[in-house]
This record gives sequence, C-alpha cells and structure tokens, in this order.
Amino acid sequence: DSVCFTYGDTIYVPSGNIISFDLLAHEKTHSVQQKDNPGLWWDKYMEDSVFRLDQELEAYRNQYTAFKNICSDREKVNKFLIKIALDLSSALYDNVIDFWTAYKKIKN
Repeated sequence: DSVCFTYGDTIYVPSGNIISFDLLAHEKTHSVQQKDNPGLWWDKYMEDSVFRLDQELEAYRNQYTAFKNICSDREKVNKFLIKIALDLSSALYDNVIDFWTAYKKIKN
C-alpha cells in the first residue's frame, strides 16, 4: 500500500505509486472534511485523538463502501474489512480503538 495524505483538494503520494480506488475514496473524504481550511483541520487532527478517530472512521467507512460496491466476493470484502480495521486499531492512530470496535464501526 502507498502512504498518502490529503491537504485541501490535493492528495500527496510520496512514493509516486498509483493509489487504489478505495484509498482514493478514503482520501477524498479527508478533502471534504478539511473544507476550505486544511491547516486548521491538520492542527486539530494531530492534537486531538478523538477528532482524529472520528475523521478516520468516516474515511474508512467510505473506503470500505467503495471496495464493497465493486467486489461481490464476500470473503474478499471481509478480508479487506479486517485489513482496514487492523490499520485503524494500530499504532499509526495511537491505538485509540481496539480491533473489534474498529471492525464493527467501519462495517456499520
């Protein structure tokens, strides 16, 4: 997977790799969340773990929905959900949510 981030309406992919359609849905969510003040959004995102979790939950839900909408294989969809729930419950986001809670909140 490519590491990427959004600032305003620009998605940055330092590796130069093409990002997947589902990750694009995730990053577009952050673009919408940032509205016309990405600097303020990033300040709050970095300082407030509750805000960060809220923002990431919305982005991961949209990513999951994008994947689910084009993949009819239920096993692949569930494996994808497990993967992104593991991401959300990881040290990347300061372990602010456990795996099963992340799994349920992304799915619903």
